[in-house]
Amino acid sequence: MIPHWFSRVWRAISRARIPIILMGLTYLVSLGVGIGMVSSQNGFALRFRDKLIRDANATSPITKSLSSGNRFRAAVLDWGANLFLGAIPNTVGGLAIVPPYPMAAFRGWVGGVVSVNNKHRSRLTNQNQAV
Repeated sequence: MIPHWFSRVWRAISRARIPIILMGLTYLVSLGVGIGMVSSQNGFALRFRDKLIRDANATSPITKSLSSGNRFRAAVLDWGANLFLGAIPNTVGGLAIVPPYPMAAFRGWVGGVVSVNNKHRSRLTNQNQAV
């Protein structure tokens, strides 16, 4: 027998299926645009990627922990950053109708532009990096 709360959650997800699908498509399309831009050697996208990576390497405690071999600390810091800098603002922003779509589009695009390495070659051709 299915618990009562599960059927209520399932009905809510069913009612929200179109916005859920649209959000996923927004992310996937912008991810593809980012990958396409860096794959075609678009200067704007590559400069954005290089600055983003340079700034992260210089200031991120997550990157510093990972570079020093402290994977556990890096994972905990990454989890905390995802929660407090990602999930909570997204949840609050999700209460509105419009803001989540540009946020998803930007995040997807950033995910696409970082799909190349420092030599601006695709990281997706290497199975370990792609995963």
